[in-house]
Amino acid sequence: MKHFFSLPALLFYFGLIQTTQAQTSALSEPSLSPDGQEIAFVSGGDIWTVPLGGGEARLLVSHEATESRPLYSPDGRRLAFVSTRTGNGDVYVFHFDNGNLNRLTFDDGNDQLSAWARDGKSLYFHSLSRDISGMNDVFRVST
Repeated sequence: MKHFFSLPALLFYFGLIQTTQAQTSALSEPSLSPDGQEIAFVSGGDIWTVPLGGGEARLLVSHEATESRPLYSPDGRRLAFVSTRTGNGDVYVFHFDNGNLNRLTFDDGNDQLSAWARDGKSLYFHSLSRDISGMNDVFRVST
């Protein structure tokens, strides 16, 4: 059974979440897990998760740099995101089963995630450094 949520409802829900930080930061860029049980979101430049039914948010990816655009893999076992930890926005994948983190792109410019392939074997993104035609070309990288 698919669940559909309106953006205003999600924003209202995010307003009710209390993080474990001393101060509650703005919450943005929500991503619903494929099983509909969890939401990944960005707060304070880090990636957090919280059960959809409510509860305490869990810090998933933290770094001095800014993380953004979390996207669950189709099977829910990985989470792709963009990080500026190398100075530019590159695509990374976090593995829930072992906590490993893999960097997938190595560009001079900023990459922005678009979507996972249905089979979970690759990610689609666009890159400002590779945008030769000026038309937001989409690229694919293996995961």
